[in-house]
Amino acid sequence: MLKASALYLVIVIALVIGLICSSLVAVAYFYRAEYHKKFRQDRLNHNLLSGISLVLTAPDAAYKEPQKIALFGGHFLRFPSRPLVNVFVLRSRSIQ
Repeated sequence: MLKASALYLVIVIALVIGLICSSLVAVAYFYRAEYHKKFRQDRLNHNLLSGISLVLTAPDAAYKEPQKIALFGGHFLRFPSRPLVNVFVLRSRSIQ
C-alpha cells in the first residue's frame, strides 16, 4: 500500500501545476488584450494623420460644411464646420 503522505504530495503537485497553467492562460489573455488595444490605437493614429494631411492639402473652401469621409476600412473622420484660427479639430471613430 501507498502511504497517505504520497496522496498529499500528489495533491500539492497538482495544485501547483494548476496554478502555473491558470497564470499562463491569464497572462496570454492580458497580453492579447493589450496587443489589440495598441493595434487599434495605431490604426486610429494613422487615420487621424491621414485626415490631417487631407485637410492641409485641400483648398480652404473644401471643408466649410461638415463631412464624413471613410479613410481605411470603415473608419470615418468627421470634419466640423467651425475652424478655430485655421486649425481643424478632427474626431475619428471606429464603426464596427
